[in-house]
Amino acid sequence: EDGSCYDSGFSITCYCKHIYCNSDLCLNCISTMTPPFSTTQLSSTTIQPTTITSTQRSSSNQPSTPRGGALECFSCIGCSTINNETGVNSSDDFLTCFIAIEPGNLVIRGGSSDFFEDGLCQVMEGTIMCYCTSNRCNSDAAQKFL
Repeated sequence: EDGSCYDSGFSITCYCKHIYCNSDLCLNCISTMTPPFSTTQLSSTTIQPTTITSTQRSSSNQPSTPRGGALECFSCIGCSTINNETGVNSSDDFLTCFIAIEPGNLVIRGGSSDFFEDGLCQVMEGTIMCYCTSNRCNSDAAQKFL
């Protein structure tokens, strides 16, 4: 339902259907750590939200199964698209790849040693952060936000 939030115990995900409908919603989730609306688990087959705002609770949760080898993530600043020349960093320390989209559409891609749920996106001070957990998964997801 539009305006509903789902608390997975790891993060709070709030759904809304209209452009800019998540204004100040994330700040409310961060300060109270409880959903601002009724907590409802939504089926992805019944609602296709246009905006998802999530709040990271803790980076202490680790992936349930270890990955074989170093995680490879595209790594660049100011790269709204990638090509054959886009840098790739790999590290055994990387637990997630990320895409950060700052106000003005500056796109930053890289890897992080902090674990975040695969597919988690959050808005912090106007910057959209999305995380994924497979090799080079931060390749083209930024384009849907631009």
